[in-house]
Amino acid sequence: MTMIRSGLHAVLVISALLAAVPVEAQKPIRRGVPVNRDVGVKIWIPAGSIRIIGWDRDSLHVEGTLGKGDTFYFGGVGSGAKFGVDESPAGRVAQPARLTAYLPRGARVNVRTVTASIAASDVSGWFSTVSGGITVSGNAQEVQAEAIDGSISLTVTSPLVRARTGSGTLTVGGHIEDLVGSTVSGPLTVTAEGLARGRFESVTGPIVMAAPIDRAASIDIDNHNGSVELRLPSSVAADFDLTSVAGSITNYFDKRPPTTGRQGRGQELSFFTDPKGARIVVRTFKGTILLRHR
Repeated sequence: MTMIRSGLHAVLVISALLAAVPVEAQKPIRRGVPVNRDVGVKIWIPAGSIRIIGWDRDSLHVEGTLGKGDTFYFGGVGSGAKFGVDESPAGRVAQPARLTAYLPRGARVNVRTVTASIAASDVSGWFSTVSGGITVSGNAQEVQAEAIDGSISLTVTSPLVRARTGSGTLTVGGHIEDLVGSTVSGPLTVTAEGLARGRFESVTGPIVMAAPIDRAASIDIDNHNGSVELRLPSSVAADFDLTSVAGSITNYFDKRPPTTGRQGRGQELSFFTDPKGARIVVRTFKGTILLRHR
């Protein structure tokens, strides 16, 4: 019995030591500097997470934790600043950093990661990752987001948005005037209001447009093998031009039947609910097109 108790005690001690490793492996970070309201900030975080928050102060403040063995750099003043994790020596993998940055709402950022997730609110700029997720919300003058395998979720009020991903999911909401979104195989869903111009593309990923359409809008959607679904309000004022070269078109919107394509295959459907309404053009090669009410 004594041996069993000793063994259990040893196991508990070892477990406690192992549980403490992640805490000991993290170094606290807390840095700040005064900056202009329109400051440009360059950020590099290879792994972990970075949260960026726009606030009503003329300063940049960064806090969080850094992986043991990694080096944090921070500098700048006035109109320019930068911070992040120094490149690791050859053969060493950067440890996850967990950072939160506060900067003026009028700031512009350039954020790059490898696997780290990005979450930003009330800032403008460029967000790029390999496989991390990107989430942007709030007000921004411009948003450009790009991922290879990561997913992108945007809910912003902005005049200009550009977003693209490979296999990740792309969802865009909020209120946007000029929007371009594309994927390779990932699903693309658009619910943003206020579109004056929208262009959406994919190779094999499904595209869903479920947004109110202004009567002056111009919407272009292109897909190769993926499906396209338009979920539109019954009151939409628009001129439709839909073509699937080798696929089919299903119209639940007003029951008008599509016609056979010009080369004797596929289907086409052209009609308008208002000749002076929005322009909606959909082109697919092998994908299906579905038109229905929201």
